[in-house]
Amino acid sequence: MTRAVHGESNSLLLLGGPGSAKSAIVTTALEQLKQDHPEHGSFYTIRLDGQIQTDDKIALREIARQLALEMNIETEKVHPARIEGN
Repeated sequence: MTRAVHGESNSLLLLGGPGSAKSAIVTTALEQLKQDHPEHGSFYTIRLDGQIQTDDKIALREIARQLALEMNIETEKVHPARIEGN
């Protein structure tokens, strides 16, 4: 985790079977980061669900939507056509 905070790594792979507390570990780590870095905008948490965001375009739209909410940007300014490249 320390490496990610210092910009040395941007990825984390957490594996485990159902009920092995993967979500609890991630939630706890994110809560700790929020406490350690309380200044607004120091990081954003985006949550995707592979069963809902089934392709790149849908995932990018959801990322843009969540970032707009986090950054207090009007969602009308995040135009889906721009994300899709139209």
